[in-house]
Parts: sequence; C-alpha cells; structure tokens
Amino acid sequence: MKLDLDLLHIFDAMLRDQSVTLAAERLNTSQPTVSYGLKKLRETLGDELFVRTVRGMEPTPKALALAGPVRQMLHILERDFLNPPGFDPKSSERVFTINTTDIGEIAFLPHLMTRLRETAPMVSIKSVCLPTRELAQALADGVVDLAIGYQPDLPEGNIFVQRLFEHPFVCLVRDGHPHIRTGLTLEQYTAAEHMAVLAEGHHQKHIEALINKSVPKRRVTLWTQLCVNAAFIVRDTDVVATVPRAIGFIFAQWMKLRVFPPPLRIPEVPINQYWHSKFNRDPALVWLRRTLAELFIANDPTVDFTFTE
Repeated sequence: MKLDLDLLHIFDAMLRDQSVTLAAERLNTSQPTVSYGLKKLRETLGDELFVRTVRGMEPTPKALALAGPVRQMLHILERDFLNPPGFDPKSSERVFTINTTDIGEIAFLPHLMTRLRETAPMVSIKSVCLPTRELAQALADGVVDLAIGYQPDLPEGNIFVQRLFEHPFVCLVRDGHPHIRTGLTLEQYTAAEHMAVLAEGHHQKHIEALINKSVPKRRVTLWTQLCVNAAFIVRDTDVVATVPRAIGFIFAQWMKLRVFPPPLRIPEVPINQYWHSKFNRDPALVWLRRTLAELFIANDPTVDFTFTE
C-alpha cells in the first residue's frame, strides 16, 4: 500500500473541516483535486473514510483510528524534513571529525579551538588523517564531517570544495650546514642530500613529484611518513627538506634551523575544505564550514613568516 504526501494532507484536512470545499481552501487547491484524492484514499484503504450527513462529511471509525498516526506522521515530516532543527553552537555538545594532516593540525587547530571557546564552548574536535581512498567514503558516510588541506585525488561529483588560501613551500637546513649558509642556490639544492615525505593522506607527495620533475637529479636519501618530523631530522643532519611554510613558521622559532625560499619554482598549494553533498545543508556543518571560512579564506595563518637573512 502506497500513500503519497498529498493524500495524507487531504486526509488530515478532511478530518479537520469535514467538507471537500473547506479542505480545498485549507490546502489552497481545487475541489476536484480533493475529491479525486479522497477517491484514491478510499480505494487504497478499502473504507469510505468520510460519509455525507446533515452535519457534513463525518469520519468513519477507521478514519478516526487513523487520525492520530497520520497527524503524527505529518508533524514529523514538517519538523524534521520541511523545517529541520537549527544548530545552536552555544549549547551544542557535538563532536566534529575533521580530516587533516599533521601540518593541518599545526596551522588550523589552534585558531579553530580559540574561536570555538568564544562561540561554541562545549563543541569538540576530533582530528583524523585518512588515506584518500578511505576519505571519500568516510565523508559520504558522515564518519568524517569535513576535510581540510589539499586532496586532488578525491573523486569529483559528490564532493564539494571551497578554496581557503594558497600555501607556499620553503626549504629547511640546519644552522651550521657545511655548504648552505647565507642563501640557497639551485646548484647547492641539486648537490645536497634531500628528505621526502610520502605518507598517505599528505598532499606532499604531489609536491615531491613536481620537485622531481624540475630537479630530476635530486638525491633523496631519506623518506619519512610525517612532515612534522622534517624539522627534527634537518636539525641533526645535512639533508634539505622542502616542506610547507607552516613547518618553517613553527619550528624556526625554537630550533636552530635556516629557512630559505626554494631556488626553483614550486606552485603554491591550494588549501581547501571538502565535504559531501549529502550534508551540504546540515545546519551544524554549515556553521562549521562558515566558521573555517571566516578564519581562513584568503588568510594563510603563516603569512607573516620571514626567511633567514
């Protein structure tokens, strides 16, 4: 048995008004439409439902028995589908799951948590870093609410993308490097030992491919899984690390590192937020995306960084 939403509204209007004419007025439709709907209801339910009397179209016992369930169903539809509840950040205790890298945590989470303490004091953030092959499904399933970073391998179609800013790369060497002191030339860069980041979930692997194309003779002697470890490795070795500026911004302040602009052209990386179309109108996620947009659109948190002189 199938009853569409229009028939349920006709049934409810007839219960309230016990008149085809008045029910049509309530529904802002024509009397023939209500009459036809009533006919379909009678055929489907196998009952007259409303019987003409001197007092109007009175409901049958079956119609009266269905009155409560039908009104409850319409109320749920109205509340949850037509007028879904909003999101109150000040009272919400929701835990949002954000997919980002170790660098993303350094660049984004301090600013986001500061804003949440002001606007959503009971909201919590869970940070994860999934491989790209798992991230698309996690977004579709609602396991991950939002992804932040650079994810060029995410499938197009159901994934929405909003650009936040573009992020450049820098080169790190240790203070006291035997060959690189006051600057970094392409010749020095090519001759040096290098480290590379090739972890799943990192956009760095795309940058490594670009670097290798520009400097095919670059000699990588170390691969690491975490970009954030680059600073510690550079501090104690003679390798050069080409990493997001956020690494230089954070670690050059308290480690003996020298930070130089790359001596070759490396495109800036677009930093985006990604979400699934299924949750595009979810009030809580709309609020979260708007908060991140307010914090970071055209506002790279490392923009004030200065290179080694």
